[in-house]
Amino acid sequence: SYEGLTVHTVPPAEDQEEPAAPPPSFKEEIEKYAAALPGSEGETYLAGRGLTQETMARFRLGYDAYRHTVTIPYNPQGSYYGRRSTLPDSNRKHDNLYGVPMPLFNAAALYSAEACYVVESPLCAISITQEGGAAVAISGVGGKTRLIDQLKKKPTGAAIILCLDNDDAGRKATAEIGAELDALQVFCVDGTAAIMGDTQDAQEAQYRKDPNEVLQRSGAEELRRAIAETTAETIRQRSMTAQDQEEERRQRTGAGMVHSFLEEIQTHKYESVPTGITDIDRALGGGFIRQWLI
Repeated sequence: SYEGLTVHTVPPAEDQEEPAAPPPSFKEEIEKYAAALPGSEGETYLAGRGLTQETMARFRLGYDAYRHTVTIPYNPQGSYYGRRSTLPDSNRKHDNLYGVPMPLFNAAALYSAEACYVVESPLCAISITQEGGAAVAISGVGGKTRLIDQLKKKPTGAAIILCLDNDDAGRKATAEIGAELDALQVFCVDGTAAIMGDTQDAQEAQYRKDPNEVLQRSGAEELRRAIAETTAETIRQRSMTAQDQEEERRQRTGAGMVHSFLEEIQTHKYESVPTGITDIDRALGGGFIRQWLI
């Protein structure tokens, strides 16, 4: 009671939910950095990684001069962007937004193509997209749960081509992700060797660690060829698998089951064995059938 007034507070109902916080938006920052990219050391850095100016504009890549980092938006909504240092001696090549959950990079690619590559780095996903593929990035092997969570929330009809880094950690993560995708009944293949080559020794001249390194060292034409061949082969394999499954289903149901039965009983296994006694053979339809007890 204060000056004759009595204030009553009513506690919220236990089942009353807090209103969901709107997703963060960094669109203004992203556009500011994108405008600062042309002519900057960030543009020079990205060009050195094999990216064209058209690709830089398409993905709204930018440059933060204060931090000496290129900025990489993760989705068109602008809910997240990554930062990568352009300084050659930097100990922190990647710099994440503090306190903001990192999403899957370019998640929309899972639903826009027949086959989608899964890579570690956003620059690798951008490299694959530039050369004719579709790709998402999990941002390091530790981000594999981002892919699985996304597919649990919204399944995809695309075939998945795993193309993580060509090192021990990447190969281990490829096997783990492959097993989880199999459990989700998502068709997937390991595309590491098809894109980066068979060489796994980093000391060899032919070694390529990731798709962006293929773009840098082998050239755009080589990466484009590898992507086209791998994508086509993956789609072909998935089509064959689907046809095999349909054929098996057909043979186990309806007219297909009857057809399979009729074909089976005409094989040598079901040929009659004459007894040599004409009346008995006539009564039995030609003789005894193997595994019959008469």
